Amino acid sequence: MYSKANRGAVIKPEVLVVGIDVAKRRHVATIRLGDGIKKKAYSFSNDRRGFEKLLARAESVRASSGLRAIVFAIESSGHYGHALMHFLTWGGYSVVGINPAHTKKAKEFEDNSPEKNDSKDSRIISDLAAQGRGREVMIPRGVYADLRRLGKLRERSSVERTRIMNR
Repeated sequence: MYSKANRGAVIKPEVLVVGIDVAKRRHVATIRLGDGIKKKAYSFSNDRRGFEKLLARAESVRASSGLRAIVFAIESSGHYGHALMHFLTWGGYSVVGINPAHTKKAKEFEDNSPEKNDSKDSRIISDLAAQGRGREVMIPRGVYADLRRLGKLRERSSVERTRIMNR
């Protein structure tokens, strides 16, 4: 369960952090080792094959560097990352969401340039997660997932009802 006491907790050095910049068709990931060294950014497709490629690469780096666990940090930018978040959480991995506004501020702070670059963004996302700047992603299951779907359905139907009444 998430609590304010856990917010801001820095990720331990024995944990591998994978920062992911989410896009429509291809995501970009940067692997950050416990000592702060970052591997070269690489892209993977937004499908199961791409997700498995990401996991295989992260697990091989984790095993070769002797780290205990992996934390995936994803910039919360729309619905494009939902499939990846579900894939990772169902696989038992820890997923942290990073606010896009924090990424933008950190990017400007790092090199005084707001220039948009996916590999740069994934690097910054991994750094922010290692500093404890993200929040753990909670995906509702069971009746809670049903309740969320019903709430969204009710909202859509009330908007549609208002639209029809205003015609």
